[in-house]
Amino acid sequence: MRIVDIKDLVGQDDGIKFTTSGMTFEGYVKEVNDTDILVRAYNICKEVAYETYILPYKTFKGINIEWFFEGQGCDNSAIGCSGYWVNDLQKVII
Repeated sequence: MRIVDIKDLVGQDDGIKFTTSGMTFEGYVKEVNDTDILVRAYNICKEVAYETYILPYKTFKGINIEWFFEGQGCDNSAIGCSGYWVNDLQKVII
């Protein structure tokens, strides 16, 4: 099954992690748009302040992007679920 709209998977304030040029960044999603996502993230090796990054969907395959799925139920509760990192965004983007 192919999900066409990234908004079906990732929402505002979801955790996000990506690697580019040998550096890993971790943060959260600020906004999900039709062609990209806007994230606030920091380089985990340097632990400097958060910066804003625009990540176009077409770059997802090259940056090893992952998002944190919190295991929420249909009522948006996550009782008893710890969540996990998912890297399926590369598969839903052409």
